[in-house]
Amino acid sequence: VYQRWYQQPLVMAVTALILLLSIITYIGYRQIQESQAALTDLSTRPLEKIQLLDTMVHYSRQRQVLLRDIVIALDPFERDEIVLEHQKLAGRYLQARNDLQATLTSDEEKMLLNDIVTLNQDGYQAQVDIISLATDEQIEPALTMLRDQLAPSRARIYPLMLQLRDMLVQDSADAARIARQRSEEVISRVAILYVFSIITGAILLIMAYRLQRDHQKKLAWQATHDPLTSLMNRFCFEERLSHSALHNSRKQVNALAYIDLDQFMLVNDTVGHSAGDELLKQIGDQLPEQVDVPHTLARLGGDEFAILLENTDKETAERIISKLLDFFAEFQFVWVERTFDVTASIGLVIFKGKQMNQQELFTAADLACHTAKDSGRNRYHLYKPSDLETRARLREMNWATRLREALDNDDLVLYHQPIVSRGANKNFHRTEILVRYLQDGKTPVGPFRM
Repeated sequence: VYQRWYQQPLVMAVTALILLLSIITYIGYRQIQESQAALTDLSTRPLEKIQLLDTMVHYSRQRQVLLRDIVIALDPFERDEIVLEHQKLAGRYLQARNDLQATLTSDEEKMLLNDIVTLNQDGYQAQVDIISLATDEQIEPALTMLRDQLAPSRARIYPLMLQLRDMLVQDSADAARIARQRSEEVISRVAILYVFSIITGAILLIMAYRLQRDHQKKLAWQATHDPLTSLMNRFCFEERLSHSALHNSRKQVNALAYIDLDQFMLVNDTVGHSAGDELLKQIGDQLPEQVDVPHTLARLGGDEFAILLENTDKETAERIISKLLDFFAEFQFVWVERTFDVTASIGLVIFKGKQMNQQELFTAADLACHTAKDSGRNRYHLYKPSDLETRARLREMNWATRLREALDNDDLVLYHQPIVSRGANKNFHRTEILVRYLQDGKTPVGPFRM
């Protein structure tokens, strides 16, 4: 009986110790889990805002390109199709804007977004008028309105978007810092709890450290990589490009390639966004294999990619670009028994250190990319300072070629109109002869479109 009495407190003590360790373990585990859930939510929200803003910027630029295509489109049916696409992008832009508006918490961020919305509303009527003018075949007035009214409005909107993006990036950095602080606080509290239990406390401390380390790695990766393709994101690429432009030697030759997929919207609209995401993943997986020299590859957003080659030469850069075009020419995307040919237009800029800043490089590469796209797609264009003049001359050459073909195909017809004297001379008889070009052999094209 005495032995049993002696053993009972020991058993109770051991039981109490085990129960205490279990409670401490449970409390520590719950604190870590709740902290990780809160930190994940805290760090994810700013990234979601940045993605929504990037989506708005992408669709805004696409709408601007489509608006220009509406104006210069020669075929009315093609113009109607572009107008429909322009309207679709308006809905997607509005959805991204509403989602972003619902997530913003800072008054300053809301004010910036409201300024963007106001400027967009100011430019909406101009877009409607431009489309109306283009539909009525009034190309010159439409181009004038596009240049004098809409372009300045866009020039005011994009800096505001970049300013809002910088604020969201800063919020993301602040969230990461707060996440680290809170995580460190959780680890400290857990460590204090586990002072009473060496073994259990050590195990939980190691678990907390590993969770924190993995979470920091995840946050660092999310801050510098695109979640869809796992490539470097635009923010990180811009920093790398800015460093290359400002700090590399004036003698060091570098190259920037701006890649825009030609058929991405077709895949998205035909088989859905899931297929478009899978297409971007496949291209993101295979693009690095096509570049056999040191490089920096990133997805800028949407269907746009960029490659930075440092300390290279013009011949090597053009060889890499030709290899990329060969890759896209052979690339086929298969989705639910449907096959899509996906090509790319590439703008190439060769530059030396301290020659152009990051923004100028992106502008030049974007212009070269659009020049390649306007020249027939599935090709690249090497940027030169005279690109604007080259594009104007290209349009003139295009019309010269069409007129020669019209002469060969008998697509020129003669119109005449009488010239009547308003004076006393009733015997004055003259006739003005006009030449008209028949588009597709049917529709006369007026001189204002030439």
